[in-house]
Amino acid sequence: MDRDELLTTYEVVPYESNPIHFAHPDTLATAAYLRGIEPPAFERCRVLELGCAAGGHLMPIAEAWPSAQFVGIDLSPRQIADGRRLVDALGLGNLELKAMSILDVGPELGTFDYIVAHGVFSWVPVAVRDKILEICCANLAPNGVAYLSYNVNPGWIRGTAMRELMRFQTRGETEPRQRVAQARALCEFYETALPAGNFGDGLREWAARLGRTDDILFLHDHLEPVSQPYYFHEFAALATAHGLRYLGEAGWCSSTADLSPSVQAGLQSLCGDDEIAFEQHLDFLRGRAFRRSLVCHAEQPLSAPSPERLARLKISSVCKPVSPRPDVRSKKNERFVGDLESLTTGDPFIKAILVALAEAAPYRLPLDQLWLDVRALLQLERGQLTEEDLGAAVLFCHQSNLVALHLDAPRLTTTPGRHPTVTALVRAQAARGPDISSLLHRTVTVSDADRGLLALCDGTRDRPTLLAELGKTGPLTAKQLDASLVRLAAAALFIE
Repeated sequence: MDRDELLTTYEVVPYESNPIHFAHPDTLATAAYLRGIEPPAFERCRVLELGCAAGGHLMPIAEAWPSAQFVGIDLSPRQIADGRRLVDALGLGNLELKAMSILDVGPELGTFDYIVAHGVFSWVPVAVRDKILEICCANLAPNGVAYLSYNVNPGWIRGTAMRELMRFQTRGETEPRQRVAQARALCEFYETALPAGNFGDGLREWAARLGRTDDILFLHDHLEPVSQPYYFHEFAALATAHGLRYLGEAGWCSSTADLSPSVQAGLQSLCGDDEIAFEQHLDFLRGRAFRRSLVCHAEQPLSAPSPERLARLKISSVCKPVSPRPDVRSKKNERFVGDLESLTTGDPFIKAILVALAEAAPYRLPLDQLWLDVRALLQLERGQLTEEDLGAAVLFCHQSNLVALHLDAPRLTTTPGRHPTVTALVRAQAARGPDISSLLHRTVTVSDADRGLLALCDGTRDRPTLLAELGKTGPLTAKQLDASLVRLAAAALFIE
């Protein structure tokens, strides 16, 4: 496969260019800090993204950290040109977007504290894959961290079968959108035509999943010339061969909390202290299909996470209580549901931690503030709960994927003042479409009415002025305006 073949579909159908929450430098730095690495300061860090599309991941961070430096490269001139127009309009002098091949990256780019390659590793030829790992060693600062996302087996095995079936069906079609249409029709057929049984059930599940995928991801994730899943141990061996070592997963911990004691004991017997074997067996037990792995230099010593390191961190909720009024002081079971895991627990201590963080969202709490909030919820005296007790419980919740830890806290507010203010990037995005980058580095989809409001929130307009300007396009009451501001502020869109 040549460069032109790889480039064609991205020029015709550009890839999504949005913030990648898991690939934010805060996520990378926090994972490194928990393993004993002192990460570089955010204020003056250098960040490189390989395969940056139009730079949508880097722009919010570059705007938030004006003294840091950011470089994004992508093979597609169209996507880079799209990104540069917005970068220039925003005046982001600390972000440079380059139209170039990953194969052309050399020492002249310098070293970077954080390197990100999201949605690239599994979708490029072997030479480019190896170059990515070479860059992650040669261009990574001594205490730096690199992020690589990729498809993994065994979870992707049936996905590979479905992909090969779609590639076969569309083999005579060169127009990207027509290939997607033909592949979708095939998925619809197989979703109903496959016979019952283990293999058929698995393919049917994949066909249904693909049917819910938008055209951009459908094309670039499933119909590109290269889509190579790896077993985790294969990825780890490739990293080792390039002078790197596995650090952990971005925003996710390898928890065994939901496994029975006998299975946990069996894992210990099979793996001992072999972290790679442990991760590989967990992939088989869970049928995992995707990883966001972090690597660092091979000579970097790593230690196990400890509660003592939490004093410097901020804590946020990734689980919300199902009940609107959860009972935290009794041993009554309460259910909490999050992005990665869910939990039903009667432990008052754990319930109080999760409720306190959910009530504080979208803010991230330091440990001492969480300590005060948990004590208040449980009505405990000072001596009944120490910060050491809380630290151990928070670390347990983090390792069970119930809370997230951070070194960084964005400058957001849930109570917009007299002159509500969003960033210049948010205003520019609101003028373009419904997808907005929040201060938590997530994509928020807003209505046309909310877009109009956000585009005006530059800090120069008070609420009566906003009401008057928005009222020109239709009736709007002060109560409705306030409700919109509260809703958008809860989505972490307003700055202090």
